Amino acid sequence: MGESRTPIAPAVEIGWKAVLLRVAVIAAMIGWIYLPVVHGYWLWDDKELIRDNPLNHDSAGWWKIWVQPGSLVDFYPLWFTVEWLQWRFWGDDTTGYHLVNILLHLVGALLVWRLLARLGLRFAWMGGLLFAIHPVQVESVAWISELKNTLSLPPFLLAMCAWIDYDERHRRRDYFLALGFFIVAMFCKTTMAMFPFVILLYAWWRRGRIQPADIKAAAPFFAVSLVLGIITVWFQIHHAINGTEIPMGGVWSRVALSATSLAFYFVQCAWPVGLLPVYPKWILPRHCKCCRGSCSLACLRCAGSSAPPGGGMSCSAWDFSS
Repeated sequence: MGESRTPIAPAVEIGWKAVLLRVAVIAAMIGWIYLPVVHGYWLWDDKELIRDNPLNHDSAGWWKIWVQPGSLVDFYPLWFTVEWLQWRFWGDDTTGYHLVNILLHLVGALLVWRLLARLGLRFAWMGGLLFAIHPVQVESVAWISELKNTLSLPPFLLAMCAWIDYDERHRRRDYFLALGFFIVAMFCKTTMAMFPFVILLYAWWRRGRIQPADIKAAAPFFAVSLVLGIITVWFQIHHAINGTEIPMGGVWSRVALSATSLAFYFVQCAWPVGLLPVYPKWILPRHCKCCRGSCSLACLRCAGSSAPPGGGMSCSAWDFSS
C-alpha cells in the first residue's frame, strides 16, 4: 500500500515583474516602518555587549569568541563574530548596525514568503508581508544587540526549505544543506534548537504519522540541539547567572507558566497592543499550587493582558529612535 501524503499544492507561477513588485512592496513597507530607528543610539545592554565589549576592541577577538569559553556571556559565537566584524566597519556609529538589522529582517521576510510558497500556500507573499510589518518584530529589528534574532532566522528558514526538498527528492545534498543551515542558525542563537521537532511535525502533517525513518533522519539534528543546548546552559549558569538566585518554582508552576507563555505569544501575535521589551512579573492564580494537572488551563486566562493598565512602556519603532 502506498504511503499517504498530504498534497502540497504546486506553486502558482508568476512573472518576474510581479515577483519584483512584491519584493519592492515588502522592502518599501520595512523601510517606511523602520526609518525612525536608522539613527537610533545604543540601548540597554548594547553598550555592554558591543560598544564597551573588550572583545570587539581586540584584534584577536574573533577567534577568542570561539575558543575561550570565559569570553562570552552566552554561547552565540556566530552572532558575536558578526558584531566583532561590524565594529571594524561602523565603530561607534550606530547607523550601520541598524541598517544591517533592517536588511536581515528583509531577507527573513522574503524567506518566510519562500517557505510558505514551498508549503503550497496560495498567497504566500502576503505571509511574508505580514511578517515584515508585524509589530512584534520591532524589538528584534530596532535593538542592535538583538541581531541574534534577525541573524538566526534566515539560516533557520533555509534549513526548512532544504528539508522540504529532501523529503520530496531524498537527495543527500538537500539533507546536508538542511543540517548545515541548522548548525549555522544554532551558532547564531540556540533557541533554534526546536528545529528537529519542527521537521517531525512536518512529517506528521505530510504522512499522518511519524515513521522510524523520520526519527532516524532527524537524529543528527537532535544531537546538535542537545550538545549546543547543554553548552548554552553551562554558559548561562557560569557566566550569565553566575550564582544569582533565580526562583524557579515547583514543577507544576513551571508547567503552568509554559502553557501561559504559549497562549501569551498567540495573543500578542493576534492582538499586538501594549508590547513591551520586558513584561511585569505574572501573578498566577493562587490555586495553581495545588490543582496539579489543571493548573495550566487555569493560567491561560493570564495571557490576555500583557501589562497592568497604564503601566510599562510602549514598543514601537519610534521608541527605539532616540
